[in-house]
Amino acid sequence: MSKLSESVQEEFNEQVRSVHRRSRNKAEAERELATQGETLLGQIETLADNAEEFQVYIGLAFHGRISFEKKAMLETLITSNPDATAVLAKLRTHKMVRVTASAKTAWDTLWEKQPQAMWDAIILNSREQRKAIKAAADAEEQESEADENDEHDDEDMNHDD
Repeated sequence: MSKLSESVQEEFNEQVRSVHRRSRNKAEAERELATQGETLLGQIETLADNAEEFQVYIGLAFHGRISFEKKAMLETLITSNPDATAVLAKLRTHKMVRVTASAKTAWDTLWEKQPQAMWDAIILNSREQRKAIKAAADAEEQESEADENDEHDDEDMNHDD
């Protein structure tokens, strides 16, 4: 069973947000996260030895290196809190998670050595991606509403009463 707590998820999300805050733009932030992830991938065996202590770092190693298919099915699996080995086999069978070539060795190492850590990394990244997508959609909606309000303000100013 997953030992992920809300505080672990929040710490993971905060690590990602802090890189974005320090960076000049999104592209720079993603490059920084990729560089950090590459370093962490190189340390995956050490991290796996103490996986519960290093959940956030294992998750960050795979940030941007995991993509998700069949997201609704994945979310159902996450909320059902299954056994890591069984769920990883199901993910593979249904091709629900894709990993980049650069992370494949670390993925295989975790799969074999510490399946729970692999499952936790999937959960952390899935939830963070979902939150980021929602935040982007909310920001876009607010921007659209602001533009619409500006148009209405311009129309109001152009009327001679």
